[in-house]
Amino acid sequence: MKTIIVIMITLLINGAAYSQEWSQVSLIGEDVKALAIQQNNSAEIFAGTGSNFSTQTSGKLYRYNVSDNQLDTIYESVSVSAIESNSVQDSIIYVGLVSANMTQAGIIRSNDYGETWNWADEGIELDPESSVISLKIDPTNSQYAYAGIGGFYGGAAYGTANAGSLWVNIGDIQNGEIPDEHISAFAVDPEQPNIVYVGTLGYGYILKSLNRGADWTIIFDEGMMERGCVDIVIDPTNTQRIWAVFQGNGIYRSDDGGGSWIESNDGISDLTTRDLDLDANDPNHLVLASGLKVYESFDGGVTWMADSLYTSVEGPYINTVMFSAQTDLIICGMTNGLWVRDVITERVDHSVSHYPTSFELKSATPNPFNHNTSIPIHFYQDEQLSVSIVDLTGSIRFEELISGRKDQGFLWSWPSLDHNSTYFNSGIYIIQIKPAGSLSFTTVKVCLIK
Repeated sequence: MKTIIVIMITLLINGAAYSQEWSQVSLIGEDVKALAIQQNNSAEIFAGTGSNFSTQTSGKLYRYNVSDNQLDTIYESVSVSAIESNSVQDSIIYVGLVSANMTQAGIIRSNDYGETWNWADEGIELDPESSVISLKIDPTNSQYAYAGIGGFYGGAAYGTANAGSLWVNIGDIQNGEIPDEHISAFAVDPEQPNIVYVGTLGYGYILKSLNRGADWTIIFDEGMMERGCVDIVIDPTNTQRIWAVFQGNGIYRSDDGGGSWIESNDGISDLTTRDLDLDANDPNHLVLASGLKVYESFDGGVTWMADSLYTSVEGPYINTVMFSAQTDLIICGMTNGLWVRDVITERVDHSVSHYPTSFELKSATPNPFNHNTSIPIHFYQDEQLSVSIVDLTGSIRFEELISGRKDQGFLWSWPSLDHNSTYFNSGIYIIQIKPAGSLSFTTVKVCLIK
């Protein structure tokens, strides 16, 4: 069977390793609308695609394993708008569906990690022009969840207190507590789950409830915000800090639980912002999907910088983006498939220098390849290097010493074998190269796919 290995070279600087190399890993040509982590195995993600009006085909729900590149179709003939998995009762997954190309709008739910599915939208009123466009599970109690409806005649907010068996309308539209708009975003305070935030399309309101939706107060009303609020993210380490994403107006941040808001778009040139995620390992590290670009912030959204995805991909828009902490990847769902990029290879003591200056790695060649990969190394001084192959659990699976002379090159090759001449299984591995006995190192992430 053919084996393909994709290489991404990363440099460790200030405790985090980053690569600007994106790889399209699956669902080529499909419109990936929503992503969620499989909570009991963060190497697995759920990906939902939308319907294609030009080809008159419906979307699907997939389960994709980042480590071994395994893709399984788990639900067909749907058009997916949102996916929510729960970290408390990790077997529960909700999927929001829109009506398109003869597909049915509503909510389906799995209690067994996506193996079986049932409809779970009893109590939600859906006319032929409306769909489920947002979902959120209470991070502390999986019995509670929230669903946002949008359609030609407006929208509504629903909540469930019994894991989706029955939904009730939690927005008193007639009294103006939630404007009659599409309900496009929810967030639940992880420390005080009675506090719920909701965002709307159209005028882009943000509302806050202190009692799980029994009453609402408008906390953001800046007039017409282009296409409205499409995402709300709460800092789990400081729940007073909240980010809101407005499609067409970028990011706004509150540091006092929604009492006041400041624009936070320094460095963002494309304001067609769509989706935001927070690094579970570092709440100041954010990633933002906006048009053809992915932006990152390392200071809690004060400043942003764009990476190179938009220069290597022409045409497709980024619908959704998220971190996968276990596999150290950023994952993008685009109008042309599923893309991944390296985030962090290892966290180390910031008090020492971690970028080696005595040698330099070049790009791996050939790439892609079937059996053997080679990494050119240039030595700036006489040096002995330690080369280790590390799996995602942190276990060293192979290591050896190599020697080089000043101003000479060295071609290190690895045929995907361990010390017992046994081939490695499919998966993601880290090649760590450092001067023998030193803390300074450079890493290469290798994705072995059989």
